[in-house]
Order: sequence, then structure tokens, then C-alpha cells
Amino acid sequence: MLISEFLHNLTTQALEDLLKGEEIDIYEAPDFIIERPKNPNFGDFATSLPLQISKLLSKNPLDIAKNLVELLPDCEEIEKFSVEKPGFINFSISKNWIKHEIKAIISQEKNYGRPPNPRDSKVQVEFVSVNPTGRLHLGHIRGAVIGSTIANLLENQRFQVEKEYYVNDAGNQMEIFGRSVIERIKEINGTDFNILEDHYRGDDIVEIARELAPKYKNHDLKNTKETIFDEIKNNSKDVCIKNIKEDLKLIKIEHDTWFYESSLIASNYFSNTLDNLGNLDLTYEKDGAIWVKTEELGDERDNVLIKSNDNKPTYFATDIAYHRDKFEVRNFDKVIDLWGADHHGHIKRMELILEKLGIDSKKLKVLLNQIVSLKSSSGISKFSKRAGTSIFLKDLVEEIGSDACRFSFISRSPESQMEIDIDIFKKQSSENPVFYVQYAHARVSSILRSSEHFDIDYSDADTNLLVSADEVNLLKKLIEYPELLNRVTKTLNVHELSSYALELAQVIHKFYEKNRVIDEDLTNIEQTKSRLLIIKASKIILSNLLNIMGMDSPENM
Repeated sequence: MLISEFLHNLTTQALEDLLKGEEIDIYEAPDFIIERPKNPNFGDFATSLPLQISKLLSKNPLDIAKNLVELLPDCEEIEKFSVEKPGFINFSISKNWIKHEIKAIISQEKNYGRPPNPRDSKVQVEFVSVNPTGRLHLGHIRGAVIGSTIANLLENQRFQVEKEYYVNDAGNQMEIFGRSVIERIKEINGTDFNILEDHYRGDDIVEIARELAPKYKNHDLKNTKETIFDEIKNNSKDVCIKNIKEDLKLIKIEHDTWFYESSLIASNYFSNTLDNLGNLDLTYEKDGAIWVKTEELGDERDNVLIKSNDNKPTYFATDIAYHRDKFEVRNFDKVIDLWGADHHGHIKRMELILEKLGIDSKKLKVLLNQIVSLKSSSGISKFSKRAGTSIFLKDLVEEIGSDACRFSFISRSPESQMEIDIDIFKKQSSENPVFYVQYAHARVSSILRSSEHFDIDYSDADTNLLVSADEVNLLKKLIEYPELLNRVTKTLNVHELSSYALELAQVIHKFYEKNRVIDEDLTNIEQTKSRLLIIKASKIILSNLLNIMGMDSPENM
């Protein structure tokens, strides 16, 4: 059990006893949380429960806090309870609990912070899902890394996780993409070509055309027949998806499934979904198009499902069928989608439609990613793939490396815009947060290698001997790890992982710089053993954390 859960149970029992004396039912009390105070002088955990129930009891919150503390039992896990104005209860954990947790880190290693048993919950994480119309670029990386990290975390927490890429291959952009490639093939093969204003113009399109051009060297593409056009379009799509997979591998991402939008139409699942909406009296025809009545469900307006100009489904229409398939056919208990911020308006209408289809919309969680820009000595740039001015994922990885790429893109909350300073991530110094974190791992690894020469058995070391501020800070920072994983699993705020990594690295470096771990003449062997134990625990936690973040744990730097 997490220490925060243990404290919550203790406080709940005290609250129940307090309310019983006031003849108030426990169910009238609000929910409360146990959290870490920002100021460590206020203990290791705290709750504002007395402030929350002061109105219910018509009492001063400080008096309520004192009454609750009197009802809290003595226990070996807690060193002391204290009360702070205007009505907080603070908890300081005991050395015994710290010792217990450090021993657990050593014995459980990769399983520390994980539930003991697999979970029944089946979770899908759908991320990247970029139109197969070119290489992945800067605007796609953030969602890719966040989605990948979420999937890694949920797998660590023993959920059944499936990572999916939704291939949007049935829309008008695929037609434009196909024609863009054909014109480049014509250019490469030395025939007349015409690049239109709406065509894709990036180097990635030329790259695809160059791969396909020899096959169509002897074809007359001047008046492209539909069969040849579809063939070239599909071949171009296949090359593009191959390139996307290669790009994603550069940042350690591999999807379990690739679900094609076109399969929804080919299998008639889309038309079946459209029929279902019609049977629910949610569709109507207007101006030659088919609309869905989302306004009467609570959206700002009705939305088109089938366009009048070409009788083809809109992106929203096929997305309804796609999400219906996720829940009704593949039976996911939870679906997490990573979308660009420009899809914000899409969320509410999707939730409304799912509810009408009999699907609990709370099973769908959508995370939006804001725009990213790069900063370097040459200035700031924003990118448009259609204009051919993209910074491709592969180029960024070549510039700063996979680990820097992953760390930088989860260093901020996804709903906030961010600017990445390339110059910082290229530095081999503490200014570079990736170097700083990984160097902490390399440092503790080096110490442990050195200890092998002395053949010291520190398995029975006593952490109670670690009493300096640097030692205690490191001990307490290490045992925050399970609480962190539990919290982020619920909130999906994976930027907290990178924040914790930096905090832990800082505490490790400070400890290293102020304390000699191995006393070479071994005059204080018990202290050496205790410090080696905490170094070993530090290596385990850092390695586990970096693994969840999709980063390497270097032994040397």
C-alpha cells in the first residue's frame, strides 16, 4: 500500500470517529486528499481536510485539526503528526518506513512501484496518427513522445496496453498527396509536370517519387487513368508508412497495430454506423449533404457527415465509426487519444455522439498537444509540411539525439506551448537536463563498480545511519517514486516524470559532491555500506524511470 493511501485510511477513520461524536454521517463529509506540501518544513505529507469540513461542523478549522490529530493512532510508519494554521494536518514519516521502502527498492528492483498483479483493464493509446502524406516533422513529435510515454507508464503499471496508429487514408488529402507524387515522378522521369498550389512540396515527397519513378519510367502519366492513379497513390502511401515507421523507431516508438481508415469503408462498418445514427433519428439531408444533429445534443452546431460535392465522408464521420469500433468491436475499457490542439472542438461532439450510441464517453480521454517551436543560434522557426519547409523528426534526432528529443518533448504540460532550445540540448554539461539526469545514473553506476573491488556486502546496511541533510533528502526523494507513478497514471501528466528525474538527479549530484561513499581504508564500514545501499537504490529508481521515459541509462559518460 502507498504511504499516502495508508495516511488517507488513518485520517478517514479519525474523521469517522470525530463525526460520530457530532452525530454527522461520514457520507456528508467531502472527499479529501493527502499530498506532499511544497515546503518540506511542513512534513512529508499534509491534508487540508479540517478547512474543508469547518462549515459542516461549524467550528474553527484549527480546532478541528487538533481534534483529528488526537484521534489518529500512534504507528511505526509515522514519526509525528502536527497542526499548522489555518487548519492543516502534517505528517512526518518515520525512519522505519524509509528503511522499509529502501529495502523494497533493492529487493524488487524493476518491480518497485508496480502493482503485484496484472490489471484486467484493457487500454488503447492512439497517438501520432498523422496522415500518410510525408515524413514526420516537428509538429508531430510531441504527441508521439507523450503517447509513447503514457503507454510505457501504463504497461509498467500492469495495464493491458495496445499502442495504435490510425492511418487516415480515405480523405481528400490522400488525393492531393497522390497527385503531388505523380507530378514529382513526371519531373524525375523528364516529362512535363505541373506542381499546383495545393500540392505537397516537401523534400519527403521528392524522396517518395524518386523511389517510385523507375517503375513508371515507361508510363504515360500525362493523362493519368484512375487505375494508375490509385496504384501510384497506394504505393506512395506504403512508402510513406514505411518511412514513418523508420522515423518512429529513431525515438524508440513501435505501434502494436496500424488501423486503416479505408478499412472502415471497405468493411461496411462505416455505413453500418451511419445507419445506426439514422435509426436514432440523428441524421438528416440538407443541400445534398448528410448532417448529424449535434447541436440538439449540446454542440455549437450540426456537423456534416457526407459531403455534397463528392459524396464522401468527412473526417468526423469516419472518426465516429472508428471510435465505435474501439469500444463495441475491440472492447477497450479505456481509450486515450493524442490530438493536435486544432482538434479541440472535435472532443465534445465525439463524446456526445458516443453517448447516443450507448457508449460511456468517460471511457474516452483526449489529450491535446499545443504547438512547438525550435530555438537555436539561427533563430526560431515554425513549420508547414505542405510548404516544404519542415524540420523532419529524423533531422532533429540527428541534431540532438533520441533521448534529448524524448525528454524535451515531455518536459512541459502538453496544453502549454513550448519552445525547445536546440543549443542547450547539444551541450555536454549540467545546462543540458538530459545530460544532467543521465550523468547522475552514470555516476552512481561508477560508484557501484568501484565497490566491487572491495567486495562489500551491503545488503544488511542500516539506513538509520544516514542522518545528514543530503542523505535524508536522497532517501525521501527515492521513496516518492511509487507515489509519482500512481499519481501520473491517474492524471497522465507525464511531464511530472521529467520533473522528478531532474529533482532526483539534483539530489544525487549534491549527495555525491558532499559525501565520500567508499572510505578506502574502510574505517567506517557501516557508514560505507549504508551509503552504497542508497546509491544502489538510486541507480534502480533512475534506471526504471528512464526506461518509462524511453531513454537510455548509461553506465559511463
